[in-house]
Amino acid sequence: MFAPRLIHRKRFSPLNGVLTVAVIVPMILGALSSYRAVVQVRSLHLRASETILHGGSTVGVKVVTSGRTPVDVGVELVQGLHSDTLATLKIRSNSEPVLDPRSRTDSLSVTLTTAMIARFQKGPAVVRVTANGRRQFLRLPPPEVRTLSVEIP
Repeated sequence: MFAPRLIHRKRFSPLNGVLTVAVIVPMILGALSSYRAVVQVRSLHLRASETILHGGSTVGVKVVTSGRTPVDVGVELVQGLHSDTLATLKIRSNSEPVLDPRSRTDSLSVTLTTAMIARFQKGPAVVRVTANGRRQFLRLPPPEVRTLSVEIP
């Protein structure tokens, strides 16, 4: 009346384990790499030694990137329509950017001279830092921008 059920037990094979690892590990690395291609600048910090700029004041920038692509960082002093680039920095990518998940950290410190400040008028100004990534998956990520309000005496 009832047909006997046949239970087939699958034997563990080392080849199955190796094949499973050979498929799953690249999938995980690919997922992480895809995220790192989208989020290229992880953090961007801007600081100044003081809010009233004069000769000898310093402006510092700390950038953490995903390491997947190179990132260009620029520091500007902006007052109205007048702006000057104070410094630029290029953060390289990792040697194997798709497979290497390590982030890259770099910093930049600019000491302002009286000649730099003399090109601006007295009054409020803005120190702006911009970090630009590269095109990945036909998408150019928007730049990361941080600003700091300062005063020029």
